Amino acid sequence: MTANENTTAPLLFIDTNGCGLWELEGPDGDSKANEGEVDVVWQWVQRLIASGLGPEQISVISPYLHHANLLRAKLLPKFPTMEINTVDSFQGREKEAVVISMVRCNRNKEVLVIGDSIRS
Repeated sequence: MTANENTTAPLLFIDTNGCGLWELEGPDGDSKANEGEVDVVWQWVQRLIASGLGPEQISVISPYLHHANLLRAKLLPKFPTMEINTVDSFQGREKEAVVISMVRCNRNKEVLVIGDSIRS
C-alpha cells in the first residue's frame, strides 16, 4: 500500500448533503438505498485500490440491506473478494480500510437508523 492522501487519514467523512443524491425505499418499504452514494463508494474504492490495497483488504458496510445489495451489484463483479455487508453482519471483523455508506439523504431532513427518528 502506498502512503498518500487516500490511505493516511485514519477517518475521512465525505458529505453528500446538497448533492442531489436522494435515497430510495427498498421493496419492503423499510430498507433504504442511495444509488448516487453507491457511485461515490465506487470512486473511493477505486482510489484505495489504486493506492495498493487489495479488494480483500477493503470492506464496505451500510446500515441498510437494500443499500448493501446495490453496493454488491456494483462492486462485486469487478472485486469479487471484497466484503460488502450490513453493519450488523460485519461486527467483530477488521480490514485495512472500511468504507461506511450511511445512505440517508432526503428532502425532509430525516435521519433514520434502526427505527430511530431525528429531525435535523
